[in-house]
Amino acid sequence: MVQPINTAGIALLAVLAITKLGERPELSDWLGIGAIITGLVLLGRSMIGVPSKAFSYNPIVLWFFVLFFFVVAGISLFNGFTKKNGQASNLIAVAAGIIIGLTAVIIKLGWNDIGSRFWEHGFRNALLSPYLYLILLLPFIALVLEQIAIQRGKAIVVMPITTGMSNIIPIIIGIIAMHEPMPSTAGMFLLRLTSFVFIIGGSIILSLRKNEKEPKRKARRAALRRRAS
Repeated sequence: MVQPINTAGIALLAVLAITKLGERPELSDWLGIGAIITGLVLLGRSMIGVPSKAFSYNPIVLWFFVLFFFVVAGISLFNGFTKKNGQASNLIAVAAGIIIGLTAVIIKLGWNDIGSRFWEHGFRNALLSPYLYLILLLPFIALVLEQIAIQRGKAIVVMPITTGMSNIIPIIIGIIAMHEPMPSTAGMFLLRLTSFVFIIGGSIILSLRKNEKEPKRKARRAALRRRAS
C-alpha cells in the first residue's frame, strides 16, 4: 500500500511544482523522477505474496548498518550545509530521506521493546525505553531538514530523493539484519533487485543535479505571483 501512495505523491508534487511554483524540470530531473517512480512500483509488486516472519534480528549487523547510514546522513548534511554549489539542497534531501528510513527501523525495534517493557514491567517502565524518544525526535529532525532542502532547492527534485531513500533504507536493513524474507521466485527476486537499482539510480541522478541560483529562482517565483494577482 505504501509504495503506490508514495508514487502518486511524487506525481502530484511534480504537477503542483510546475503549475504553482513555476519550477522548470530538466531532462535529468524527469529521468531521476521516472526512475524512482518505476522503482517504487516494482518494489511494491515484488512485496506481494512475500510471507511474513516472526520479529528477529542480528543486533551486531543491525546496529552496524544503522550507524553506517547515520554516518552517511551526517556526511551528506555536512556537505549540504558547507558547500555553496547547486547540489547542497539535494544532499540535505538525501540526509532527510535516510533519517526517515532509519526512523522506520527504529519504530520496528521500539514497538518490540516498548511492548515487552509494558507487558512485563508496566507503563512506567515502557516510558523508559530509549526507542520511544528516538521515535519522537527523528521525524522532527527529518521534517526540518526536508523543509530546508525545499527552501534551498526545487521541490520537484527534493521530494523524490527523500521518498526514494526513505523507502529503500528500511528494506535493505530489514533484509540484511532483520531476517525479512526475499521473494521466493527468481522472477520476483530479480524484480526486487531491479527496484533497488532504479530507486538508488534515480536518487543519484537527482542528487547530482545542480540547482539554479537563488536570485533567479526568487525572481521567477515573484514574477509568477505578480502574474497570478
